[in-house]
Amino acid sequence: MDPLAPFTDPEPVRFGQRLPLEWKRDKRLLTERFAARGLPEEVVHPVLRENFGHLMNQAVEQYATGLLRGWGKDLHLIDQGYLDAAVLNETVERAALGPKEAAPYRTGLFLITAVELALRAL
Repeated sequence: MDPLAPFTDPEPVRFGQRLPLEWKRDKRLLTERFAARGLPEEVVHPVLRENFGHLMNQAVEQYATGLLRGWGKDLHLIDQGYLDAAVLNETVERAALGPKEAAPYRTGLFLITAVELALRAL
């Protein structure tokens, strides 16, 4: 078994980046492969697209905001001048209102939390 996750290996990532945009749009290569294998229409063209946005919204609202609140202004990213404490606090409070409210901030707050956790692990 390959010990690497495929999208962390630079070669497949570079391959994917070099593909023409029209091949990547709507997962065209995968869709055509499914169709060529004779898979049912609901598999080839699913009604609901695969999307983890709702889970990310919920995770940010339930967990990331709690971690960031608990750390307060005691964040390495604030100490090093990468984040403004007041802006971060306002963003955390908005995202903590609910999953829908967290949606616009999910990527940023997730990345801030992940980087802060990594820095704390050093």
